[in-house]
Amino acid sequence: MKKKLLQISLLFITGCYCSIIWLQSSYFNPESASALLISVHPLLVLFMGIALELFHFIEFGLLYLMIIFFLLTFGYLTMKKEMIGVFFSTSYSLIDEIHQYYIPFRSFSIGDIVKNFIGIIIFVYIVRKLLKTKRNSRLGNLLHKANAD
Repeated sequence: MKKKLLQISLLFITGCYCSIIWLQSSYFNPESASALLISVHPLLVLFMGIALELFHFIEFGLLYLMIIFFLLTFGYLTMKKEMIGVFFSTSYSLIDEIHQYYIPFRSFSIGDIVKNFIGIIIFVYIVRKLLKTKRNSRLGNLLHKANAD
């Protein structure tokens, strides 16, 4: 019963995160930010631009991580589970980009899909590394605990 509650909770959290991604891409208007950027120091504008681009790497990498935590509640991490995580997070990235094509002030971008995929692959590497090492990190400990249950 406890495991089933954990599975439902992780599935719900992952679904909420997907909803947040969807809403963020629906309502973010880069044009509205341009008026603000005129009054800000150019270095800060550069930093904000870099941060927004780095967000692509993290956003879907975190989705992959959430999917992996959910899949770990069904047993040890296998190559099949990793591929399922990569498939679903990459597919959602593609769906989100297609969705942005129909949103005013947004656009479909192959570059964004590539950045999202690179972020997912980076998180695949991090998860593998954390599961193979015995160092004490919070995320590593969580992965080990979920993998052992």
